[in-house]
Amino acid sequence: MNRKAYTSEDFAWVNWTPEIIKQKINEAIEAKKVCYAVIKAIAPSERTFTNTVFAIESSEYEHIDAIAQVEFLMHVSPLAEVRDTAQEMVDVLQKAIVDIEYDPDMYRAMQEYAAKDDLLVGADKELFDDMMRTYKRMGFVLEPEKQQTLKDNLKEIAELATGFEKAIADHQDHIVVRKEELRGLPEAYINGLKQDEEGNYIVTLAYPDYIPFSERCDSAPRRKELIDKFNRRGGPANIERLKRILELRTENAMVLGYPNHAAFKLEDRMAKTVEMVTEFYKDLQKIVTNPAKLDLQLLAEMKKKELGDSSARLAYYDIGYYIQRDKMQGYAVDDEVTREYFPLERVLDTMFDLYASVLGLQFVRENFPAWHESVLWYRVDNANGSLVGYFSLDLFPREGKYGHAMMHPHVQGRRASRELDAPYVTPTCGVVANFNPSSGTTPSLLSHNEVQTLFHEFGHAMHSLVTTAVHMSQAGTNTARDFVEAPSQMFEYWVWEREILKKMSKHYVTSEPLPDELIDRMIRSKNHAQGYSILRQLFLGSLDMTFHTATEPIDPVAVYADLYKQMFELEPAQDQLWPAGFGHLMHYDAGYYGYLWSEVYAADMFARFRTEGVMSPTIGMEYRKKILEVGSSRDEMESVKDFLGRMPNHKAFLADMGLASHDEKGGEASE
Repeated sequence: MNRKAYTSEDFAWVNWTPEIIKQKINEAIEAKKVCYAVIKAIAPSERTFTNTVFAIESSEYEHIDAIAQVEFLMHVSPLAEVRDTAQEMVDVLQKAIVDIEYDPDMYRAMQEYAAKDDLLVGADKELFDDMMRTYKRMGFVLEPEKQQTLKDNLKEIAELATGFEKAIADHQDHIVVRKEELRGLPEAYINGLKQDEEGNYIVTLAYPDYIPFSERCDSAPRRKELIDKFNRRGGPANIERLKRILELRTENAMVLGYPNHAAFKLEDRMAKTVEMVTEFYKDLQKIVTNPAKLDLQLLAEMKKKELGDSSARLAYYDIGYYIQRDKMQGYAVDDEVTREYFPLERVLDTMFDLYASVLGLQFVRENFPAWHESVLWYRVDNANGSLVGYFSLDLFPREGKYGHAMMHPHVQGRRASRELDAPYVTPTCGVVANFNPSSGTTPSLLSHNEVQTLFHEFGHAMHSLVTTAVHMSQAGTNTARDFVEAPSQMFEYWVWEREILKKMSKHYVTSEPLPDELIDRMIRSKNHAQGYSILRQLFLGSLDMTFHTATEPIDPVAVYADLYKQMFELEPAQDQLWPAGFGHLMHYDAGYYGYLWSEVYAADMFARFRTEGVMSPTIGMEYRKKILEVGSSRDEMESVKDFLGRMPNHKAFLADMGLASHDEKGGEASE
């Protein structure tokens, strides 16, 4: 499918003003109303897949890119007035979409087409089935009063969710420390901190400040102070927003006949039921509980020994610190030392070379307009020179910017119309992260964990760009929520391969690669504290599932504290508001389990690379064709089985986690 090359004019959206943002969203709303009016006016006898099902699918095609771009600017614009207006208009849009889509005449139109019983195959059948399932889950079989309740609740949820996320992004706090209180932290980190007029150092909640400080600062009181502030991100207002969102989600699920919100959400995912997720977690928790306890006991003993106090108890603000200490002592791996071998520019060049070789691509710098001077643009071509798409990199923190790492589409791939020779809309997307920027003569340096994060998000970008799915709702990362992470999680395994580590590393002063013995120690340390690490993921997923299986109003802060004590046998911070900063609750609701669930598929898929060639272009192209390009145009399990040549199982996952010896059964992954 031919894809159009873009010019600077196609990126005018990066400089949209608040007035233009309002105009674009209002135009999108009106255009969708017009499309739906046309669909509703068609006589039952004249209904076809094209004028009904595809017409609904494509009702936003004309303006969907502008919507995605406004949402992106809400997260990344350096201008507060642009972010605020974007949030305001996203709220307006979401409420309007609820009104437009909750239209019984649209449900009637779908029923009229369904009555024709046309023979559909492939992506068209998937689209029809998904659409019918969606209309059923919207409650159109219910009486009008209940439908109105659903609509009203969804509008309120949308507004509260946007406010929740914005409160996290806008949350600013810091601690002020003296030079002597920074013991344990490397000089390069200290030199990168801002100072106040008295020469004291300012440590913010931005990840490049927060993570090294919480893991390396020798001062337990100052670690506690910073971690306590971090655990209050979003503030009390977000707790109130969350309580209301949980109540509204529960009410809607029950109106629709589901026992709880989780049951509603899981119905159209790979896991299908709450019971399946519960069983998955229960099996995994049995495997990791003892290793996790041993990890925490080791950390507690380290603290007692260091303080010379047999009564000293491990605290929540000690865990990251002593994990790093143990890693340095046990494996002689210091994350701040290895950071010196991963200058951002070198990591990007190597990552591009690797993805290019394995997936049959080329990457070329472009000079398009950007929303910030640090943003980089690239064009992606196939090896034969034909166009694939474009992506941006926005990799450094700034005030008001989205605080985590993510990939966000700007333009989603799809065939422009039903015509077989219709052009394919060229996809573009953005990778967002918050790495340390360069400082003085020191370039931006990534920790190995940040390298892994970059590979992960770039995997999402490739998933988004190489898509060939005909329908936008099936393209790229538009897959089942509990599968979407698997393709990019698989790419993370590359950063643990010896050959790739050697090629990617280049000390920013000496230009030397990582020494072989250090690579050996890094690889051996891969599963360091893995029991605790997986238990923490189980904890977060269990917290999410507890919130969304509750049928009565709950106190999120109390639920967090109780579950933390139960799973870690530690006391949480007394004044924490941790759930107020748990942004995944807005769009990964009843879905956080998907990170571990999809990791099983990722490990199994990478096992094939490990067997047949870690950097094999042949296997890479097969992965591109069978997993990345198809998106959800066919069932995700069918794609995985097609690539593996068998049913997936969790053997590779447990082996990679170093937990295979703790497994009592080695069954297949669930369909």
